[in-house]
Amino acid sequence: MHSEVNSLEQARCIYIVTQYMLGQGWQLVDSCELAERIWRDVTGQNLSGREAVEYVQNQVWQRYAAILHDGCCQSENELHNQAWGELSCWLTKQVRYLTPAPHEPDVLIQETLSNLHHRLSQSPIKARRAFFAYALQIMRRKNIDLHRRRTAVKRGGDDELYLEELEAEYPEGERRHWEEKTITRGGEPRAMEKAVITAEIRQQIRAFFHAHLLTTLQRQVAEAHFLDGLSPVEIARLMGKRPHEIRMLKARVVKRLRSLPPDARQSLLDILGAIDDTDSEAVDV
Repeated sequence: MHSEVNSLEQARCIYIVTQYMLGQGWQLVDSCELAERIWRDVTGQNLSGREAVEYVQNQVWQRYAAILHDGCCQSENELHNQAWGELSCWLTKQVRYLTPAPHEPDVLIQETLSNLHHRLSQSPIKARRAFFAYALQIMRRKNIDLHRRRTAVKRGGDDELYLEELEAEYPEGERRHWEEKTITRGGEPRAMEKAVITAEIRQQIRAFFHAHLLTTLQRQVAEAHFLDGLSPVEIARLMGKRPHEIRMLKARVVKRLRSLPPDARQSLLDILGAIDDTDSEAVDV
């Protein structure tokens, strides 16, 4: 009887994983294979009901993020092009949630992919399961950068002043002081590198959340909010949930953290202070 129950629950796990992957259009790994890996963890968590479903769904997007990351990194892999194609499709789905609304979504996606390709060609990121959050952060920053550039270089009406026009208008050596700053702001990969939160800080805050938050889902929401700077809407999109669910979880997390003893709260403030020192909006690589 016990084995029959286990078989039924395992079949349910496979169903959840398969439906989730079909909904996202993810095909880099067989859904049954991924479900088998997740099932081994679920059986050790002693979960049931809605909590078990949420755990499985969260495991899918985290583990698939790592699979997608590896596929994008390994140029010799036969699935390399497919991985970049899936990443492009996923980013395209996120565009409509960006603020401000992108003026040229296709340009934004291509520049984001170019930025990611350059970054991954240097080395893999350390937090592979946070790859979706990392890609989303880069697209958010690139969108803001493009918006600022477009606003800053306007010279009246809706006409934009491009780099080629600047070089044609001004003789060599006579370019105005603001031009280079405006055109290149945020464009250098090194600028992104300087904004990266160190792996040590992430490990510290993860350990803190693991020790003081009650559920895996609370820890994941806390990491996405405090480390990746994502809004409840963005977290909901990443986790396949509704925004109000994430807002409620975030409220519970904040309430829990505020109720901690003074020494624990001070420890958290010290860690968050270290994040501020290294640019609190960055993401881990």
